[in-house]
Amino acid sequence: MVAATNTNNALGQSRVRERLEIAPDETVIVAPGCVHRTSGHRFAVWSASILKIAEVPVHMIIPEGSSRQYARGVVEFARMTGAADKVTLAGPEWTLQDLLAAADIAMFLDTDNTSSGLLSEAISTGLPVIVCDTPETRNRFADEKNVFLVRYDKPREIARALMKIIEDKTPSD
Repeated sequence: MVAATNTNNALGQSRVRERLEIAPDETVIVAPGCVHRTSGHRFAVWSASILKIAEVPVHMIIPEGSSRQYARGVVEFARMTGAADKVTLAGPEWTLQDLLAAADIAMFLDTDNTSSGLLSEAISTGLPVIVCDTPETRNRFADEKNVFLVRYDKPREIARALMKIIEDKTPSD
């Protein structure tokens, strides 16, 4: 399987991937947004661990942001699911633009922050975006080709959306 590739900024993509030691065959998922107890980041990590078990090469980047306590809790959860080696907390040295340049997929699972400017910025890059299915997002993005609506608390559903994106971007052999 070949990783999906973001062609928006090849130089930024290679710089971030190289610095974070992400393998070239890994699909990079960026989950920006404030990490808090109900932000959905744990479910994002859980979905990445499902793909790891299925031997799908993915790597998730979560900006640490101002809520280090919760972000570190997400990394601890990644350890418990066996996906810790595929989850990176990105520190303040990385801007959202850096991380989006490195990403193949962006993920927003916070039910309280679906109108975020971060979400709009990710969509504007042309990246496939997985977003929490709420009445607002359904109304706003129902016709968007690259937006996949999922229940934030259903890791298998999130993993299926990730697989669909990866498979759709993988060239046929």
